[in-house]
Amino acid sequence: MASSKCTQEYKELFRVMFILPVIAVIRENDRLLETYVFDESWEVFVIIGLIYLGYVFMKTARPVSLQFIKFTHTQPFICFVLGFFITVGFARIVGQQDLWRALLQERHHRMIGGFVEEIMEFFGYCIILIGSLECYFEAKRSSKKMV
Repeated sequence: MASSKCTQEYKELFRVMFILPVIAVIRENDRLLETYVFDESWEVFVIIGLIYLGYVFMKTARPVSLQFIKFTHTQPFICFVLGFFITVGFARIVGQQDLWRALLQERHHRMIGGFVEEIMEFFGYCIILIGSLECYFEAKRSSKKMV
């Protein structure tokens, strides 16, 4: 959100992208929400976030689309895509228990797959964080150039 305040170049795009980490945090805290709120409550909160995301996107669809096309040619975009691929795709594949059973056979322990999956997700989120920081610093630099 701070990046959207610093830049005019990607203002609407960063506002739309702001809700994505919020949804990720909700999803990662599903056990906490199910324990203290109600079962499957994380799904309700994610759906609310997605509805809000859709509303904001529909309100600013044209500028967001143009800014997104321009944003795809930047270094932070590469970090976002790489982090997303690691977090959503690769970590899920590597965390499969069947894979670890096949690899380790009788030495398999159930926690190994979960541990590797969580480490890979953490690594993916770190890369996304680096991309977010790059966006923020780039927005600061471009706002200083405009002044």
